[in-house]
Amino acid sequence: MPNICVFGIFFVTLQANCDWREMNADSRHQETLFSPLQMQLLSMLSRIRTEKEAMDIRNLVANYYAERAFDAMDALWEEGKMDEKTIADWKQLHERTPYAD
Repeated sequence: MPNICVFGIFFVTLQANCDWREMNADSRHQETLFSPLQMQLLSMLSRIRTEKEAMDIRNLVANYYAERAFDAMDALWEEGKMDEKTIADWKQLHERTPYAD
């Protein structure tokens, strides 16, 4: 579950594994300003008390972005920028990060 970490007075970050020792000195003293919407979301997230609630929120967010991705793909299809050939090409696509030995 993500933790909210506070460094100094102004710097707040939301991370899965928060360890201030891994951050460099410059990043520990930056000021991060949140928008009103971000503040509202942080306030809502502070009410999460159980792992099930946290998982439910994660699933809601994941489903939201999955729906947006499907909508974007539908728009590409309707605009003619994606078709059956595009999907067939993806099946043969092998993009991998080359690693040095």
